[in-house]
Order: sequence, then C-alpha cells, then structure tokens
Amino acid sequence: MKRLIISGILLPVLCAHLMAQQGQTPVEQSNTNRFTFGVIGDVQVDNTVELGYAVRSLFTELQHPKPWSFALFMGDLVNDNTDLFPPMVNQLDRLPFPYRNVFGNHDRTIADNQPRTADFDQHFSTSTYAFTKGKTHFLVLNNIVPKGKYGYEGFYNEEQRRFVADELRSMPKDRLVIIAQHIPLMQTKNPEALTDLLQGRRVLMLSGHTHTVARYQHPLKDGFLHELVAGAACGSWWTGEKDVFGIPAALMSCGSPRNYFEVEVADTSFRLTFKGIGLDTGHQMHVWVAGHDTIDKQVADLDTVPGGTVLATIYAGFDQTAVWMQLDDEAPVRMNHVKRVAPLVARVAAFNKSNVYPTKHSTRLPLRSRPSNHVWQAQVPLNKKWHRIRIFAEDACGFKANGYYLNPAL
Repeated sequence: MKRLIISGILLPVLCAHLMAQQGQTPVEQSNTNRFTFGVIGDVQVDNTVELGYAVRSLFTELQHPKPWSFALFMGDLVNDNTDLFPPMVNQLDRLPFPYRNVFGNHDRTIADNQPRTADFDQHFSTSTYAFTKGKTHFLVLNNIVPKGKYGYEGFYNEEQRRFVADELRSMPKDRLVIIAQHIPLMQTKNPEALTDLLQGRRVLMLSGHTHTVARYQHPLKDGFLHELVAGAACGSWWTGEKDVFGIPAALMSCGSPRNYFEVEVADTSFRLTFKGIGLDTGHQMHVWVAGHDTIDKQVADLDTVPGGTVLATIYAGFDQTAVWMQLDDEAPVRMNHVKRVAPLVARVAAFNKSNVYPTKHSTRLPLRSRPSNHVWQAQVPLNKKWHRIRIFAEDACGFKANGYYLNPAL
C-alpha cells in the first residue's frame, strides 16, 4: 500500500515506524532539495463505468516508471458518490509511488448527521495536514465551506488560518512553501486571509476544481506566489466522443486535453511540465493554420479566420509566457497572446450545434465557444512557401514547451 495518512509535519523516524505498522509507505526524506512529484487534478468518477475509464487510461499510464517521489491528487476523486472510495483506494494503493489527497467539494459526505469530510477522513485520515520533503514544506488545506446540504463556497476559516500560521512560524523564509487546495485562490471568498500569512515567502500554490488548466501570478507585497490550476484527469467530466479504446475525449473548455502535471523542485525553484493522458510527453500544444483543414469549412468560427493565421494553443501557457514562431530556418518572431476560442473547442461546439455530435455510444461534450487563456497568434505570408513551423515557449515561472507543424501542401 502507498497511502499516506498524515497530520502535521512528518517526523521521519516516528512517522516511518507508525506507517510500517499500518502497512503504509512514507515519503523518503532527504536533506537535499531536489525532487519530482506528480499533480493530478479531478479524477471525479461518478459510477463504475467512469471508474473503468480512469483505470484504463490514467491509472494504467501511472504504472509506467516515473521519477516521482509521490503524487498529489487535487480533490474530487469521486462525484458525490463516496461508495466509490473503496475501489478508488484500491487503485491508488497499487500505484508504484506514495500518494496524498486533497479534499474536494465532490468528495463530501451527504448524510445530514455527519461532517462533510466523514467518508474522506475514514479513507484518507484528514483533509488538513502538512509534510516536508527535503527543505520544501507542503501545506494541504481544506478551503471548502458547506452551504446547506449541497452548496459550498471557497473560504479560509479561522481553523485553516491558525493551522497555516502555526506551520509557518518556525519555517525559515528562504524555504519554498507549496500549498495544495482544491478551489483556486481567485475563487476563494477571502484570499487575503491566506496571502497575508505568506508575505515575504516564495510560494507555489496547486489547485484543481475548474476542469481547466490555468496559471496565475498573485501579487504579494514582499514575496512570490505562483498558482497552477492543474486541470482534470477526467477532462470535461468523462464526456465527448470515444476513441478506439472506448475512452471519452473530454476536451476541456480551455482547449487542453485530459492531463496531469509533473513538478520538479530544485532548491526554491520549480519547473512545471504538462502531460496529456495517453499523449506523448512532447505534446505540449495544438498548432492550427487557417485554411489547411477542409473540415473547418463547417466551423464558422474557423472558416472566417484570415488565411495564413497561425494559432497555437499552449496547454500550460499563461499571460506571462513568451511564445515565438520560427518558419523553417528564419529568425523567430514573437507571437501575440490573444483571447479567443481554442480551435479544437470551436470544432466541438460547432458539431454539437449541428448535431454531428454526439455520435452513437458517446455523450455530449458540453463545450461552448468561450475564449481561452492559452492561445497565441501569428501570421504566415500567403504567398510564401514554407515546410515547417516551430513554436517554442518559456516563462520565468518554470515552464518550457516546443511544438511543430508541417505544411501538408509541401
């Protein structure tokens, strides 16, 4: 078993002894601060059919060797169906690395006479805890406050604030702090209740919940707070056209495919790598060129785009990512960050509207033509012959990506 049930900072000797008694595996401790771990957004299975999708795609892929010290699951393992916790735990315990869980709003217990975290606590011990890896301190928070039987809001209550303050009191300010919570900071009602405690620190925040990939640089008076909203392993709730293996595409509204992230920590720095489930590691973006695919004649949002327009949907890019386009061996040119619908999303939305989708045995992928934060644009001269476009991107917050597009006319 690889389940990690912890509360408070890991004390290596005592914690290892207690976990060995319970058949659990603690994260290996080290004085160095170089390690890699996985970040996996909402798996959110609603029934045994969707659990099967997760097992045949996500969990099968995670069996392949990875340099991970552990994995963080960012909440919503299930979709208001806590009867699925036992088979889900069965899959988690068979992972080849330790794991930890964040409490999500759909991991809740619905029964009137029990706390919302009752079933989660039974299987994973607690929804608020801390641990260290090397010289990095992790704070796992529960920022979900119930509102009635089914409602909720993102909120840091006094218990959470006190927990964070106590944990940070003895933590040197030159150490990296990583905060994991389900609801992103911008969707939490009182973000300053947390950020006021983080002044002067270098912080990476991890979240889920939105079923989109996003990154934000949050202002601190004195310090650094970068947030990764990690997308979802279930994508858009296990919906959409099924592939040849019977797994729904579940493209997310930002234009990113179902995914997880790998985070490499080195001292107080980190590097973020997007990984599409079932896709090659190098697949970091979708590159589209106007007029090259005849199917786009059926998509108004794409058919009207001027010829020679190049759109790159960079799945983990954000507004501070610098993106360049290189045409063959020419000098690279800077691409412009634009707010527009990702081309793959535009296609799905158009085919939904014209009743091409869903086809038999698939379910409707509920995508609308909403602008994405991941699209960059450039122009290729219409009268110019070219063979290859290379797109490369990087930013100061630990992200690099490359992508290619070959001209089908040559």
